[in-house]
Amino acid sequence: VRPSCVVSTEAGGAGGTGEGWRKKLADLAAACECEFVPVKKNSADTASLHQDLATLLVAEDSIKNHISRELQLKTAAAACAALLSQARLLSDDMYIRQCTLETYPLGNYLRIDNAAAAALYLFPSSLQQSQQQALLPLSAKSSGASR
Repeated sequence: VRPSCVVSTEAGGAGGTGEGWRKKLADLAAACECEFVPVKKNSADTASLHQDLATLLVAEDSIKNHISRELQLKTAAAACAALLSQARLLSDDMYIRQCTLETYPLGNYLRIDNAAAAALYLFPSSLQQSQQQALLPLSAKSSGASR
């Protein structure tokens, strides 16, 4: 299974203002050998996500293992629901009780230095911290020169 980048086709504002970043994101996903999946907002409905995952996951990988972690993240849950909808896994009996849910180990693939992390706002300042959380906890895993 290839990693996927899920993006709402309705993001980016009216009048095609989001086309520039969507093209760049598609190019980046292709360079990383990821599948770029544009989806409509309604396909990211999480109302039945727990039930859908319970149907797909193997018995050893219970939905209870993920409720307190990944599925509590609103965007992650919506992306998961969109991928299930896009791949139509529930419509094929061969996938029932055959799937596992894992996190993608970004630490194995993503190495950035402190300057890049600051530029990407991965480590928000104390003022920003009250508004949003850091995207990735990479401070211990950063490589390259520190400035």
